[in-house]
Amino acid sequence: MRYCVWLSKANFTYRVALRSTHLGIHFLTAADLPLAERFGTLTGDQVDKFAGVRTVPGPGGVSVLETAPIAW
Repeated sequence: MRYCVWLSKANFTYRVALRSTHLGIHFLTAADLPLAERFGTLTGDQVDKFAGVRTVPGPGGVSVLETAPIAW
C-alpha cells in the first residue's frame, strides 16, 4: 500500500521530513479534532508538539501516537 503526503515547504515538518529516514502518518478521525488542532496550528519551530502527548517508539525511532492509527 502506498500513500501520498503533501507537506508545505514553509513548515518545520517539511524540513524535518527532508532529513528523516522514517515518517509516521497518523489517520485521525473527527474525535481527534483537538489533536489535529494541536499539530496543525502550532509550529515545531517554537514548541515540541509531542510534549505531553502519549507516544511509543516506532520504526527508526519515529514517535507514534498511542491513540491514533498509523500507516507504515
